Amino acid sequence: METRQTILSSVAVVTAILVCLLMMTAVPSAQSASTPMYAAEEISVDPEPPIAGLTTELCVDVQNPTASSETVQLEFGVAELGIGVSFTLVGNAQLVVPAGGKATGCVNWVPSSSGPWSIQAKLIITGSSDTISQRNLVMEESLASGVSYSRSFKVGNPTSSTAVVSLGLIPHITGWILGLNPDTLSNMAPGSEQTATLIVTPPANLPANGSTIVDVEGYVGGVLIGGFRMVYNSGAVTTTTTTTPSTFSIAGTIMGDISANVPVELLGDDNQIVDTDNMGHYEFPNLNAGGFYLIIPQLAGYEFDPPQHEIPNLMGDELNMDFLAIKTGPCVAKVIYGEESEEVELLRYFRDKMLNQTPAGQELIELYYQWSPAIVKVMEEDMEFKEELKELLEGILPMIR
Repeated sequence: METRQTILSSVAVVTAILVCLLMMTAVPSAQSASTPMYAAEEISVDPEPPIAGLTTELCVDVQNPTASSETVQLEFGVAELGIGVSFTLVGNAQLVVPAGGKATGCVNWVPSSSGPWSIQAKLIITGSSDTISQRNLVMEESLASGVSYSRSFKVGNPTSSTAVVSLGLIPHITGWILGLNPDTLSNMAPGSEQTATLIVTPPANLPANGSTIVDVEGYVGGVLIGGFRMVYNSGAVTTTTTTTPSTFSIAGTIMGDISANVPVELLGDDNQIVDTDNMGHYEFPNLNAGGFYLIIPQLAGYEFDPPQHEIPNLMGDELNMDFLAIKTGPCVAKVIYGEESEEVELLRYFRDKMLNQTPAGQELIELYYQWSPAIVKVMEEDMEFKEELKELLEGILPMIR
């Protein structure tokens, strides 16, 4: 009885229980975790870069990890290349995304000028937060070794108060001289825009066509407000004699509390399950180029970080799809509803896709794992206590469906 009262009176435990309870229903997503939100691979633009006066098709792939089909609304917006800028709506689409599958929504748009644009896709689902992905790419053909090149872009303040916008560079290849002018924009009024310039000087040896050169990001108070990616484009696509492989491999390693004999499942355009070898390595060879793939390790008693890897468009070997295995104790929701229940699946998705994406959420998850064994032990000994927790679950689940 004393243990039961201690648990019920502990704010920390109540918070931990809520972590398990608030693992809400999975929702379709148009955002990949493998790339920044401003360089989304799930968005396609044809032709890219857009050409003035020529009809351009904007598309976005939407994945649905849930056990039932979902109807989603898509809004497509465009803006002059920039960071923190406002987007102009150019089209809408409605999709029915099948359970465990994907669907593609597209609209047509006629650009007023040629060159790089910022493209945005907003995914709207009733009862869930909107998801925003952007494809803000600069695909340069005019870069020459040792010659400085500049690209101007807009910087906006999307916040509701006057702010300082700080710009930063994330280089992806070595040997390039990179700079920003200015790198700080002070006293920007809400909704206002200014112009900044990216300056690049290529080295003697230019990279392969399609190589990412640099990401440019903007921050207000340490919070990312947007960015864009510069990609090298040789402009020699029509003269290349290289044949693109038709198949690629996905591979990785599981490390941590367990590595050998862990089942790893491949879903999407191919479905397979393999076990890791004694060193924790797994591989899925001969996968079709351009396919959508999910890689998910699953083993009772363990959680994995990240819970899955997502490859929206396989265009090369992906050999570093690694996972960290973490041994876990019993879960309150599993004891109440059962291991394979719909409720547990919905709650697990919320933990992985929502809570685990922020430091505060990760702390709550860790707190839950610390207290879960004690909570489960009391539930096994006290059915009334178990029913109280189930009633709490039943009251919260409808609010997050």
